[in-house]
Amino acid sequence: MSSTIVPDRPRTHQQIPEVVFEEAPSDAAPEYWEEAEPTFWDKVKEAPAWAISLAVHLGLLALLGTFTKAVDLLTTEDIVSLPIEEVQPETFKFETTVQDVIGNDSNLDKPSPSQQLSLAQGQTPAEEATQRLQEEFNVEAPTYEQAVAVQKSDLTAHYEARGATEHTGGTDGAMDRIAFEIETALRNNKVLVTWMFDASLSVQERRNSVAERFENIYKQVGLRGLGEGDTLLTSAVYFGATTTFMIDEPTSDITELTEKIRNIPADETGKEMVFTGIEQVVAKWGKHRTKDRRDMMIVIVTDERGDDFDKMESVIRNLSRMGVRVYCIGNAAVFGKEKGYVTFTWQEGNETFTDDLPVDQGPETFYPELLDIDFWGLTNKDAYNRLSSSYGPYPLNRLTTETGGLYLVVEESARSVKYNYEVMRNYQPDYRPINELDREIATNKAKTALTQASNLMRIDRLTLPVLLFDAESDNTLRAEILEAQKPVAVLDYKIDQVLALLESGSKDRDKLVSPRWRAAYDLAMGRALALKVRLFGYSMMLAEMRTGLKPFENPNSNAWVLEPSHDMKNATPAVRKMAKQAEEHLQRVMNEHAGTPWSTLAEAEYSQAMGWSWREVARPRANAAMRNANDPDAARLLLAEEERRRQMQQRPQPKKKPIL
Repeated sequence: MSSTIVPDRPRTHQQIPEVVFEEAPSDAAPEYWEEAEPTFWDKVKEAPAWAISLAVHLGLLALLGTFTKAVDLLTTEDIVSLPIEEVQPETFKFETTVQDVIGNDSNLDKPSPSQQLSLAQGQTPAEEATQRLQEEFNVEAPTYEQAVAVQKSDLTAHYEARGATEHTGGTDGAMDRIAFEIETALRNNKVLVTWMFDASLSVQERRNSVAERFENIYKQVGLRGLGEGDTLLTSAVYFGATTTFMIDEPTSDITELTEKIRNIPADETGKEMVFTGIEQVVAKWGKHRTKDRRDMMIVIVTDERGDDFDKMESVIRNLSRMGVRVYCIGNAAVFGKEKGYVTFTWQEGNETFTDDLPVDQGPETFYPELLDIDFWGLTNKDAYNRLSSSYGPYPLNRLTTETGGLYLVVEESARSVKYNYEVMRNYQPDYRPINELDREIATNKAKTALTQASNLMRIDRLTLPVLLFDAESDNTLRAEILEAQKPVAVLDYKIDQVLALLESGSKDRDKLVSPRWRAAYDLAMGRALALKVRLFGYSMMLAEMRTGLKPFENPNSNAWVLEPSHDMKNATPAVRKMAKQAEEHLQRVMNEHAGTPWSTLAEAEYSQAMGWSWREVARPRANAAMRNANDPDAARLLLAEEERRRQMQQRPQPKKKPIL
């Protein structure tokens, strides 16, 4: 049987030829097989291995390329699908009412719709959204005068205190500044001003000065057309141990108040409960702030710090939440000291007498930063104990700073050296909340050491040994020297404690950034080292004199006095090294902090030699006048305090010395 290939129809480029296979005979000739055309798979089987591998890899690459393209398309579509147009205008409204909820529970902690949108879209869409909102809705931020909720983080944040203290040159200048503040507030809103007067006798003159300018500043505001009608309301209280309201409700007519201010009765309790008074004022008249939306200002007139400053933190939080600003017309605190002095004048018959009475005027910082040590051997040491800090007492200055007000210094500390406030601006105290201050001090060993050493000196103040020794006889001289030697061991132990504390922070001294901390630490180190050196020399001089009494060269001499001297022949190498270190610290304070209280104290310490020398004097008898002294210099040095006591005894005393 034979087989043939028979085409059924003509071939075209659109048709695949239909092939019919017939079984060929087993004995067919070779020519029969040559007529059959090889198929596609026959060709694949015959292809080389490298060609097949190449084709497979190209196919895989093509397949992977399609996957990558699909992912790019999905990602692009997802980004484009968040249109800005979906944000509604009414979503972006600012609430200007007082919020009762603050801190982490406040709505202010939640992102606004625009913030949520920026988080979803990324940086560039957020910028576009912000720009479109500003153009389309023209939203303005609320002004300071509007009471808004304050987050807890804001209450513990650092407040920049520059400008929070001003030196006005007196009460008149302070009243002009208050008038300016009232005018500024009235340009934006209605205002309630509450005046709080310290009822202490020492503030009487200042209260009268305020009363004299009272009508003038309100007239000044009225001339500008800012205080018409009930736009400006005024209220007043006076405080001592208790708070007395001078008017039932705030008024726009201050005529009656002016006379009442002049007739405030003196509070003789010696208490100034200023923070309690603020609480009561806000409780009674705070509704004018929360309900009537008035700006509220409190003006405190005093010369002390207040006795209830334990309420300081709670009062600050409440006033900051409500947006109430506090101003204070007061005194500068005594530098590094709790006690200041107010001059009291009284009259007996035709004579007028004055005296300085102690009051609580300081210090200007919360934690002590100054070693409370007298100058050993200086006759005018009182002047160095009454330096001005240029800032108000810490509680009131902190209160005015954190509420956005001002502390107006109208009087420097008694007998103080005045400093240029432009220089002192760089040495402002730290007015952050106490918990923030604690954390800051704990981060630096020098700060920790300084505050601990200063606190030790405040609690257990040093009593320096005497320098004058009666020598009417040898036995009298030996007895006086023996008494003088007894407290030396105790004093030496205390100084060693102070030096050990300060030395523990020496490695962190160079890490101090604030010029105030650097000046305070260097001054403390310099003074403590100098006192240690002087105490060593003092002990040596007493021991030598006791074992070998020196004879007088002048037959009229009857006492010995130890005076500062550059002669340190008895000093050991360790003591000499200590003296050199003290000088280096004091010189650094004078060079780096000129024109400040730290520099004044360093100069006084540095100017006094650290050694001692004996000088014989003819000491006047108790019944002899100072002018008859054979040695005027010795009389001035030794009997200044005795003469002051004598004069105090001779002059008449007031029947009842007031409590200021």
